[in-house]
Amino acid sequence: MALSVSIPEAQRLDERVWKARLSPAEAKIFGSGANTYGSISIVLLTEQPDFNEEQSSLSFDPASVQILNLGMTDQAVFIAASEEQQQVNMQGSHHAEERDTTRGDAKFLSELPPQLQTLGRKLLSDIRKYFPGELKYYPRSRKFVETPDNFWTVRIQPRDKSLRITVRGRPETFMKPKNLELKPDMATYSSFKISSPEQLSEAIEILLQASKK
Repeated sequence: MALSVSIPEAQRLDERVWKARLSPAEAKIFGSGANTYGSISIVLLTEQPDFNEEQSSLSFDPASVQILNLGMTDQAVFIAASEEQQQVNMQGSHHAEERDTTRGDAKFLSELPPQLQTLGRKLLSDIRKYFPGELKYYPRSRKFVETPDNFWTVRIQPRDKSLRITVRGRPETFMKPKNLELKPDMATYSSFKISSPEQLSEAIEILLQASKK
């Protein structure tokens, strides 16, 4: 990175989440957030930061910062964007991670295990009636991401015989489904699993809502 900002005394909370001190005035240097709720600032890093565990410091390119919420205290949570979103943001750059360029829809169908063949094919067939896009596969996260608008992703989970779907929008912004458990996911996304054809109609409805967010 040509220019780097380093935040001291950072604490890792999860694989891509850290807690550190960042005053509201310092946060405003990176731009005002769309929201100003509560006490904690939420900072999205669209490029992978460098976390030094020995020094407890979090370093990142200031150009990669998006303030999602501007809190009223010096407490802040830093969230690194998902791998696939970083790849979209860095497309064309020599820093972009290598990704599978195989036609994603065909690859998704070919990788479905026998117990998920019917469900996966019907899901993709139904969504393509509304959106003539193309899935892109990201090997590291094992996710298939919709392009050109990445409002949904899907990951095949053979172990529990389900498809894990991520959609743009927080759970509270969707009509509450009866047969699906919609959970908060990274940043402004939500996720749910489907494992039976009976859940497909609600899944498609959620995807349609997500496309408008």
